[in-house]
Amino acid sequence: MKTKSSTQQKIRRLVLDAMLVALYVVFSTVFSFKTPWFEVSLVSLPIFLSAWLFGMQDAVVIALLGSFLEQLMSPYGLSPTTPLWMAPVVVLAVVAALGFLLVRRGRRPALLLVVIVVAELVLTVCNTAALYLDGYIMQYAVKALHLIALPRLINSGVRIALSCILVPLLLPPLRRLAKKQK
Repeated sequence: MKTKSSTQQKIRRLVLDAMLVALYVVFSTVFSFKTPWFEVSLVSLPIFLSAWLFGMQDAVVIALLGSFLEQLMSPYGLSPTTPLWMAPVVVLAVVAALGFLLVRRGRRPALLLVVIVVAELVLTVCNTAALYLDGYIMQYAVKALHLIALPRLINSGVRIALSCILVPLLLPPLRRLAKKQK
């Protein structure tokens, strides 16, 4: 038999997950800087926070729902390659959650930054691979994609810098809040 407090905790967690999905969508649609060559947004922030606070399961759900809604609301809409564009964010969620497990066990705060850098770089590599695969599937000029390699690296660097600043700032108050809720 479930107790009232465990049911309340599950509801709170579900509401927090929904808020993080909404934050993902807002970061991907409203608060993102887009040019034809690159896009800088904070979509990884809700995933990092959920991976740290709740673990892999919640981070993957937030990545799936957030990236699906982002695709749905984008000019491209749903297409045969929609799962291809959702996959990099899911990989980010898995890498972040596994990395944060190592950070917690090792109790080394500097590892947090290493996890963020690695996860963001993995996201960049996966997004670039998705771009190439999408080009082959949708039959557009894949040979010209190497021209955007430098802007993609700059994009990755900006995302890494923003995440390395914001995640360590936001985690302590969110941890305290989560402890109070228990």
